[in-house]
Amino acid sequence: MCPTSDTVSVALARSLPVPRVVPVVDLSAGARGIGCAYGVGPGGEPDLAIELIVGSIDSSFISEQEARYQRAVAQVSGTITFTPLAGVGAQAVLFESQQTGYPNNNGILATQGTTDLFVAVTPPATVPQLKAFGNQLLTMAGSP
Repeated sequence: MCPTSDTVSVALARSLPVPRVVPVVDLSAGARGIGCAYGVGPGGEPDLAIELIVGSIDSSFISEQEARYQRAVAQVSGTITFTPLAGVGAQAVLFESQQTGYPNNNGILATQGTTDLFVAVTPPATVPQLKAFGNQLLTMAGSP
């Protein structure tokens, strides 16, 4: 189940509409996931996107996602940077993206136990907001 718009709005200090559930694809065997999208930005992308994947987790989740996003951003003449981020789950990175024709965004990729997390926010959230929200989502998913 997606976090409510009230939960997300408080965590990120912005007003967001009711989420819509979106499919999570390319899951490992035995894994299950939920995708949540809140609002629609100028480029047609959500203002906030969340993916929580629980179950059979690939230990290379973060590095695979970094490579995937670098390829996607390069196709639209953009840039994306990844920085290790302490204090969220067992392992996490902060990403910051600039893409031609799209507003800047940022977010986190994190793992904890058998849970992988992806959060992308447009316009960018503060790092303390992302850290607190990431930990809140990991806890909600059952990975303290």
